[in-house]
Amino acid sequence: MPPTPHDPPRESETMKFIDRAFLMTLAAFTLGAGTGVLATLTLLPLDLLIGRLIVVRLLEPVQAASTFGSAVLVLLIFANNAVAVFLSFLYPLILGKVRWTPTPSARTMQRLLTAFSVLIGFLIGFFNLGATLGWAWESGGWVRLNHLLAVSWLHAPIEFLAVLICVAEPLRIMCEPRHDGITQSLRSDLVLLVASLIVLLGSAAIEVLLRV
Repeated sequence: MPPTPHDPPRESETMKFIDRAFLMTLAAFTLGAGTGVLATLTLLPLDLLIGRLIVVRLLEPVQAASTFGSAVLVLLIFANNAVAVFLSFLYPLILGKVRWTPTPSARTMQRLLTAFSVLIGFLIGFFNLGATLGWAWESGGWVRLNHLLAVSWLHAPIEFLAVLICVAEPLRIMCEPRHDGITQSLRSDLVLLVASLIVLLGSAAIEVLLRV
């Protein structure tokens, strides 16, 4: 049946999740990115720590996986990006399933859900964007920074968007509580989880192609 003039417009599945929770998570991510750049450029010990983390967490695993072929490298990058996505659904599921003693109040649960999205969004912005760009500038100037941007301009925004939409899920549950609880809210948003994982897998493939 076609919609009548009085029916509200239907949102697409993608736009459904570009909501207040996502915008709040994106704000935390942006704040984290700015803080990461400033901290890396002004604090020498942090710059050295970030450089070591990048080598241990990214460069060395990527080099090791590359010896086994592109498919293994794609899976490694996908798994690395998918950790925050899975945790964003696992964390509220644990909160909703565990029988706490004493039972936390609704306000406490709201704070726990909000804290996850805000904190994880901030940390992703701090380490994965801000501190990484700051380290690239400190260690190699324009040459390294331009190289980093050249190999990540396409896949990085896709990855950040897919991850942050899922990281906002606990905050989304808090902003739009359902009478049937956290578990049902997560079940109704499983399409988001599946879609984000597919996008991240495709993004990982793009990243590997750009490296070749």
